[in-house]
This record gives sequence, C-alpha cells and structure tokens, in this order.
Amino acid sequence: MALVLDGSCGSITTKISISFKGMCINQVCETNRVNALEGPPFKFDSRFNGVRGWEIKCSDIIQQNDEENSFEEKKEEENNLEEQWGTPRIYSPIEGELVGRIRVNSEPGAQAYTGCTNEGIFIVGAGKWNDYEVRIYNARFLESLPLGRQNIEQGQHIGYRLECPNDNISPTVFIEVRFQGVLLDISDAISAKSCKHKSLRNLIEQRFKY
Repeated sequence: MALVLDGSCGSITTKISISFKGMCINQVCETNRVNALEGPPFKFDSRFNGVRGWEIKCSDIIQQNDEENSFEEKKEEENNLEEQWGTPRIYSPIEGELVGRIRVNSEPGAQAYTGCTNEGIFIVGAGKWNDYEVRIYNARFLESLPLGRQNIEQGQHIGYRLECPNDNISPTVFIEVRFQGVLLDISDAISAKSCKHKSLRNLIEQRFKY
C-alpha cells in the first residue's frame, strides 16, 4: 500500500509518498492483541492537545485459570512480583530508541506539569521505521530502561498503561505517529488483518515466568 500525505504550513506544502508494504505496527497493549480501537481511526482528541491518532482499547488484565489450585499458586507468585497485576503492559509499536517521558499539559503560567494522566512515552524510529516518531499517551515508561541511543525492539515491553482512579479516564491508550515530523495516517498498518500478534493467553502465561 502506498500513501501520499500532504503537510501544509503557511504557503508551503510538502508531499510525502510512503510505502507500507509488509509493515505493521506491533501490538501496543497487553490485553488487546489486534489493536482494536475505541471510536473511529485517526481521530482528533482534545485530551492530548487536539492531536490526531488512534485510541486503542487497553482494559485491565483479568486472570484466567482452569484449576483453583493453579490459581492460588499463580496468585502467590504474582504477589512476589514488583509490577502491579491488573495494569496492562505497553509494548513498543516500532523498532527504535526510547527517548523517554513526554508531558501533555502544563499549568498556565506556572511551567509545571501536574496530574496523573499527564504522562506519555516518546519513541524515535530506527531500521525500517527510520524517520518515524511515535507518541503513546496515557502510559508511563519503564524507568529501568536506558534512554536515548539505546535500541528497543518492536514488541518489547516498555511501560504500563496509567492507573488514575480519581480521574475517571477510559481504559485506553492513544498513539500519534509522525513521519519526518508530519502527522501521518497509517490506519491500515495498525489494525490490518494481516498483522499477526501474540495471543492474550500466551502473554498472560509469560507474566508468571519472571
């Protein structure tokens, strides 16, 4: 598939021709292996400064078990984990470099960033994703990961969806994609049927191996 994008600034218009043959955005949220969307694709969202992108469903994890004994054993093992069970992992949608945290809004005149939901992850693409940038809103990155000039693989665990019980936010994450700084609609590469992702059951089982 080839896509032509128009980016306008004043009297200057830039046209970019991009080929997405064989390219797919990776599964972003642990509990949504097909990147199912909340609402229409490539939509505006006032919560994130009116950027355009995709709101991806990202519900809490519900532990699945077939036997009560195995459930109790897994629950005990889960209690030993540092990560919070129930909060879904966020995976890198592209190969690239994790730049780190981004903030959405600041207090007027205060230059201060506040609020639980005021978090996001910024990735600069590499390899076949060179010249791309991805921002994932309503997510926090793993502080244990090195920042800048450190390669992250497509599909690598890079963070968690935010937990903000007092803010009454929907269980979703919002992603924005740019190519050479120009906002880009790559809806087919996000939820295309040809994009194969790991099953939810396999992802849940992996949690108990660490």
